[in-house]
Amino acid sequence: MSARDEYINGLRAFANLLENVPELEIPTHGGQADSGDAIQWLLFGGPGTEEQKTRTASIIRSIPGKWAKRDTGDLFRAHIDLFGLALEIVVSRDAVCERKVVGTRKVIKQIPVKHETVEIEEDVVEWDCGSLLKPIGAGAAELPAPAPLAVTR
Repeated sequence: MSARDEYINGLRAFANLLENVPELEIPTHGGQADSGDAIQWLLFGGPGTEEQKTRTASIIRSIPGKWAKRDTGDLFRAHIDLFGLALEIVVSRDAVCERKVVGTRKVIKQIPVKHETVEIEEDVVEWDCGSLLKPIGAGAAELPAPAPLAVTR
């Protein structure tokens, strides 16, 4: 199957989800999976971080399959390949994850005011995003491949 056919199948599957899952939001913009440009939900701003977390979880739970996460600085990105169609959620990491100090480490830094090198202790952190990417229920269903659409010219 060509990349184009995969993309078309992904669009059909996504259109079916949009039609049948009323709580699934319409994404912000999008592109093709193999180009690295995904259909994205950009969940920034709004009344607060709790709403961003709720919206993120709702989208993830509305689309069955295995979501993966990427940490890119201050952003949390969850992505999934839906039959060749890349879907991605981008949200502030601190809106959906809890910052936890898990230890300290000694690092060498230059202090610009004194212009001397000193050893300081800094936090070693991990971000615990809880069960945000876990599907609802045991053995979440995978989507069946959409049936090819007959095209007449």
